[in-house]
Amino acid sequence: MKWQDKLVRLQRLACGLNCDLKVQIPQVCKTGGRLISSSCYGQSGALFLGLNPGDVEGVSSVFDVERNTASPLLTWAELKYWRTCGIFLKQAPGLLDWFDGGVTSGFVCPWRTRNRDELYRLNRNPRGLIFRYSGDILAQMVEDHEARLLVVTGFCGPRMIEDVLHLPDVRHSELRCTDGPYDMHPYRYSGWDLTLNGRHLKVLQIPHFSRAVSPSRLQPCADWLSRKLRLA
Repeated sequence: MKWQDKLVRLQRLACGLNCDLKVQIPQVCKTGGRLISSSCYGQSGALFLGLNPGDVEGVSSVFDVERNTASPLLTWAELKYWRTCGIFLKQAPGLLDWFDGGVTSGFVCPWRTRNRDELYRLNRNPRGLIFRYSGDILAQMVEDHEARLLVVTGFCGPRMIEDVLHLPDVRHSELRCTDGPYDMHPYRYSGWDLTLNGRHLKVLQIPHFSRAVSPSRLQPCADWLSRKLRLA
């Protein structure tokens, strides 16, 4: 299947789930969301994931399922998260070229909330629905990319991936830390093994760029990520 057809299939899935959420949890849909943040889809075996879209003040209620028109580093250069992400990717040889060379960037949960606490609170009513739908989307993205690697920002990222992907009698996910953690929060980074329905994936957790902003503190993680990606 061509990547364009895979993207259309994902967009239809996401739109259907979003329509249901409008009925089940109207509050979530007031602030919309974003399906992917990159200009490409289905062209590499890696996904670069944020936790979920932020910056709820002044945003529309649209759930945007379209590809970005350029690198997110350019489109949202004024936002702290993407500005710091760009700084991070320049800290080690090859990282920026890797990111802009076909990697799909998106979110563990594509629906926007003010923070992680609000996301977990909304997920309790109806119980687990946001995570279930997020897992449906993420599992499809993993399949579309035949992914073997997930890079996720935020110290809670790996556990959140496991939470959204595990669905009794439908999907089984199991997570195990195999490297680290290194450094202190919010600069913590670590490596994990994830099994999803028999598929083995590596999860590399790096700092959240809205909180970890010091280039010198980010340098060791950038060097570590570059080695893990075999860029150095």
